[in-house]
Amino acid sequence: MQSIKKPIQISIVGNTGQEFPWLIKYNEDLRSDERIQAIFSLYNSGLQTDSRCVNHNLGLVTYRVVPLSGSSGMIQWVTNTRVLSELYQTSGLTKEWLHGKLAQPYLKFHSKFTKDPNAPNNVRFEDSMRCQSRKDIVANFQSLVNKLPKFELRDGLLSVAKCPENRIRMRNNFVRSYACMCIAQYTLGIGDRHLENTLVCTTSGDCVGIDFGYSFGVATQLLSIPELVPFRLTPHILAINEPYATGGLFRESMIRMLSCLRMHSDVILCALQVFIREPCSDWLIMLKRTLAREKGLGVKEIEAQGLSAMQWYPEEKIKVARQKLLGYPSTSIMIGELRFRSGQSARDCTRIVSGSDVCYRKRYETMTLDEDKGILRVSEQVDCLLDHATDWGVLGVMYVGWAPYV
Repeated sequence: MQSIKKPIQISIVGNTGQEFPWLIKYNEDLRSDERIQAIFSLYNSGLQTDSRCVNHNLGLVTYRVVPLSGSSGMIQWVTNTRVLSELYQTSGLTKEWLHGKLAQPYLKFHSKFTKDPNAPNNVRFEDSMRCQSRKDIVANFQSLVNKLPKFELRDGLLSVAKCPENRIRMRNNFVRSYACMCIAQYTLGIGDRHLENTLVCTTSGDCVGIDFGYSFGVATQLLSIPELVPFRLTPHILAINEPYATGGLFRESMIRMLSCLRMHSDVILCALQVFIREPCSDWLIMLKRTLAREKGLGVKEIEAQGLSAMQWYPEEKIKVARQKLLGYPSTSIMIGELRFRSGQSARDCTRIVSGSDVCYRKRYETMTLDEDKGILRVSEQVDCLLDHATDWGVLGVMYVGWAPYV
């Protein structure tokens, strides 16, 4: 498998003789993944009580996660699926082509203002965000997007369909399930949504999110190159929903999903309390790094202060989840999260997230997060999210490994 930690796939034979494939992972704390799957199951329970969601077949595909210890566990293998990157390769595009024609020019563009040729990527992107204009970032991003045929991903998805009728069903299922997945992952702050972290069922077209190591805003706050979009919605993914772009079935599914979650926000927030009572080891490691950077101390000095000094961190994460479920604009929430970053980097990221003066979400930028009267309607919140996620000025500064141009 293409993974640094080399997980192992096994098959377990049940008492009926049927084989069940599982993935064994070690040196990872899977308690966070287990809890997120439990929250997703809770989301599904809420959706089943909403007749509009039931009638439109809205829901999340979940799978079993079984932690065996604080550093190992088992994950149910999701059969008949491909990762998003494999759908691009059905038409003959290789990873080498994508890297040579798209990734290298993208990285070269963001290296123009870095004098040291051996500088790490985070330094290159920080220099680029500080020096490049929004106009240049958008123009470069557009040039890269145009190198790949607009309907490449859609054609890859539909190529696995067995008949014309199945193509229509797979396309609708993809749009519907991807919209639900985006909303669910946004409410829990799940990041690192690169091409390998979304599975697509080759029989139904349903989408499945995997690998939730960067949840509750960690990808925005702690990664050296921050993730500045609420979820992955690149031009080629949008092309699957053509001719409606961000409208039609995609937008309506998001509105119905988010409306249902907001109706059940009290239950969801109660379930999230487990993250406060028993934070997993990954959270604690990330928290120690954040505190050490903010206070100018070493990690060992932070550890000496004990867990009581870190109790505010999970509480802050639940507060952000509450703001999302109450209907605050994504831009205001992300700008608040960016305050965890240091100095110039935080200011540059804030400027980019704010967008241009004519973008839809700009009208809500000054909304104070403490004002209950400023809560958006569900449709307004969704429109802010869509405007934020599809902004080429933001996508154009994402980490090269995230591949925002495909």
